[in-house]
Amino acid sequence: IVLWICSAGYVVYEVLEFVDSPKEYFDSFINAWDILISINWLVLFYLRFIRPQELEYGVDGTLDEAAQRNTLATEIYMGVWATQCVILWTRVVSIFKISEGSGPLIRMIMNMLSDIANFFIIWILFFIGGSFAAYYIIGGDLQEEEDVELGTLSSVSFYIFKTLIGQQDWDKTKSVVNTQDPTQNFEVFDETRSN
Repeated sequence: IVLWICSAGYVVYEVLEFVDSPKEYFDSFINAWDILISINWLVLFYLRFIRPQELEYGVDGTLDEAAQRNTLATEIYMGVWATQCVILWTRVVSIFKISEGSGPLIRMIMNMLSDIANFFIIWILFFIGGSFAAYYIIGGDLQEEEDVELGTLSSVSFYIFKTLIGQQDWDKTKSVVNTQDPTQNFEVFDETRSN
């Protein structure tokens, strides 16, 4: 109850601040962030209190909490709530930027985010290049084979993705399991591949 009262106060405060000076309100990027937080609170309020929930009951007539948690309405509510947590946390971080102790650290983290973005750009380039190369080498040959799931571009891309994130070793790329005859595997990267 306290959370919802504080949230309603936050939304009312932002509305009053906007009504007081609408032209100057959008001069600050933080106010746009506050509007996003307020809209998200209103959506959460609607999903929690206004929209009626259909309860899921078990065969014995008691509330089935596992089934209730897996309903679409609950999943949407949890997704909006998770988004609100991220938005509120980033807003709190923006407040800590003015602190002498945490301000430089937060600026350093923001600078690090550009390095992380550059890493993922390079990773995506390797992923796309590796996927197309593997598809060129093995995709066409394995499409004719029955029971081999490594023939299409999407399956080859998923195979390379699993390898890049470390879910399988590069050594496993030597053969693809033949589901019809497990003793006869298909050689993927073999010395005689180009013959």
